[in-house]
Amino acid sequence: MYKRGLYHDWVPKPVQLLMIFMSLFPLLVVSGVYVNNINDMVGGMGAMPEVFSLANYASFIGMATVMPLLLRTKQYFRSKEIVVGSLLLLCLLSWVCYSTDDPNLIVFASFFIGVFKMFGLIEFILPIYFIISPTMDRTRFYPIFYPISILGGQLFGYYFSLLAYNQNWQYVYLFIVIYMLVCALLAVILMHNSRGSKKVPLYQFSWLSMIWFAVIMMVLNYILVYTKFHGWFQAPVIRWGLAAFLLMSVGFIVIQKTLKRPFLSMNAFKRKNVYSSLIMIALMGIFLGSSSMQSTFMIGVLKYSFQVTALINLAMIPGIIIGGIVSFVWFKRDWNLKGLVLIGFGSYLLAQLIIYLLFAPEVQVGYFIFPTILKGLGLCVLYISLASYCTENLSMADQIPAISVLVVFRSFLGPALFGSILSWVMYKLQIQNVTNLATQMDAADSFALIRGGGMGLYGTVQIQSILLAVKKLFGYTIVSGIIVMIYVGLHRFNPIHHRRRIFISKLTRGESTKGYRLYGSLLEEEEAMEEALVTVV
Repeated sequence: MYKRGLYHDWVPKPVQLLMIFMSLFPLLVVSGVYVNNINDMVGGMGAMPEVFSLANYASFIGMATVMPLLLRTKQYFRSKEIVVGSLLLLCLLSWVCYSTDDPNLIVFASFFIGVFKMFGLIEFILPIYFIISPTMDRTRFYPIFYPISILGGQLFGYYFSLLAYNQNWQYVYLFIVIYMLVCALLAVILMHNSRGSKKVPLYQFSWLSMIWFAVIMMVLNYILVYTKFHGWFQAPVIRWGLAAFLLMSVGFIVIQKTLKRPFLSMNAFKRKNVYSSLIMIALMGIFLGSSSMQSTFMIGVLKYSFQVTALINLAMIPGIIIGGIVSFVWFKRDWNLKGLVLIGFGSYLLAQLIIYLLFAPEVQVGYFIFPTILKGLGLCVLYISLASYCTENLSMADQIPAISVLVVFRSFLGPALFGSILSWVMYKLQIQNVTNLATQMDAADSFALIRGGGMGLYGTVQIQSILLAVKKLFGYTIVSGIIVMIYVGLHRFNPIHHRRRIFISKLTRGESTKGYRLYGSLLEEEEAMEEALVTVV
């Protein structure tokens, strides 16, 4: 028996909707590493922060790796089996993170948390997609779904940081385990046992290519995270790692072109909108990477606690809501996409400029609220606009590889690459500033030596070096942001193609589709379902 939907017929519709959102949020936020708690984990486990950054990015790599497999498994297993199985496996992996004292095991668990969370997410995003946009209009779905998902991540991240501060960072994993066990129990009771569609064979899938892709991305992950620790290319491990990454990448591309059913079709990356959107979303990493520099300033110079910085990040919420509204109106009126992308990067650039003017030994915490709102606006607008631009006018075979690589560029490659560069520049600037300040010390500093000794003077020098380094670094990011704005301004965006969406809208309402016969292939139900599935960027 085949049945659409997720729950038994006797479950009231409001309860079904509540269950969808109740199960969606933990799947959106579950991770092997919660960014706001990394400092607590470093202190609690006595490990380097790089290993937790490695684990954080490994989760996104796991999500991208498994995406080409989602359509097949969704049609091979029942929805109930996928949801309950993914929730229970996520509970097991979160318990591993809760109980282990080995940071390397957290890296391993984080990768598979990213894998299994995607299996659960696909089951809940699909009904939400049809609730938001029955006509399968991505430009209607993204402006509503992205703000919801980003807001959920911000709120859960803040409360997780409070839980770690008031109790212990390990209690966050315990909370997630209990929450998902409850969701799994409710799924067993309320979800139906019927299949949603016919089975499809799994033997045609290129399993070796999937493993190969994961290994390539994890090698790149290690290179980008540990470059500063190893002194960039001075260390043989980085040089050999880069050589291995390049050789494996070339081999992977060659193999995909020769396979009859490739893991990732290379055709999508010949399209201008795909490779242009990947470049732009990677350039977001310039602004995302500078956020850690801002935290260094607020904690190292202004002496704010981690909880205060996490509270300031909640100011992104109004910006995220505004970004969703602006994007919705923008697409509804069919305005030029270039303007929306410029608004996103412009918001980030303005926030950087305001923060640059705030750098001083004493700054009130309220002054950071407005630039943080601008960051939320820029983040939401860029996620929506670039995702829409990347997937526009792509066939079914081309959309999945484009989405998988988009996730890698957006959540891993851009932040890791520019974060590594910025942290290295920050380190070099601090050393240079300490040297410059030390040359100015003479007998006039004897009063400082009497008051606190040499270490007291050293502490003052350290604060000044951080202040000067962060301010200069933000100056570099502002110049880089201006260059990015020029690039976007000169880039020619293809207009968003609305004829297919109009065709689907008319078809759904039962109106005449005369003049839109070009898109008649969308009448096939399974193809329409796949069109919805691949919107989970």
